[in-house]
Amino acid sequence: MLNQTPDQAEVYLQSLIDGRYLNARIDRVTNPKELVVLRFFPDLTQGPLAKTEKQQYIELMEQTERTNLLAEQVKAADYRLSLTKEYLEHLRRQNRKSTPNNAGGEAMDVTWDDNAEPEEDMMADLH
Repeated sequence: MLNQTPDQAEVYLQSLIDGRYLNARIDRVTNPKELVVLRFFPDLTQGPLAKTEKQQYIELMEQTERTNLLAEQVKAADYRLSLTKEYLEHLRRQNRKSTPNNAGGEAMDVTWDDNAEPEEDMMADLH
């Protein structure tokens, strides 16, 4: 782009404007010599990309519909993924890991004489 002549750059920019990639216009200013000025529009209410409120509403509704369809496809794909054999095997492995000692029964009682009477310290008597 930097190695182009001003005329080539103008043609390229005009193609971007015509293709609706730029919200701008090319103006010619005649002073002592003719200048070409690229003017951008600040929002979509002006310029070649300007839309009425009704057009913006219609586009918004179309985009909302496309987004909802995409969300439904994601839900369906997620559901299908949750039913695959690999996923079910993964759930089984996770369940096995979450059970203590990899056993399906209750955990072993590892407490030691919680209800026993405290014993006297026999070693203290030896000193």
